[in-house]
Amino acid sequence: MLASFATKLGTTDVVWDTAVFVNDAEQTNVHMRRRFSTAGYTFSVYFGGIVSLNAGDVVDIRSKHNNGSAVTATVEYANLNVIRIGA
Repeated sequence: MLASFATKLGTTDVVWDTAVFVNDAEQTNVHMRRRFSTAGYTFSVYFGGIVSLNAGDVVDIRSKHNNGSAVTATVEYANLNVIRIGA
């Protein structure tokens, strides 16, 4: 599974933790942490890993930040690529 996105922040010096979740469970091997230091710039992030999936599983990406107040973030694009390996 590979994920990428580009985000523009309106807030300076924010650390984002982003991870893939399967059926509401965080996949600790498919995650990233990134510090966005400057407001107004677009930052790109890429991460990937291997997870086991079954038919009917729900896959989503979630992010949280370390700032104690509101943070303005605009996702300019996002991609999630799932590649089947095996039978």
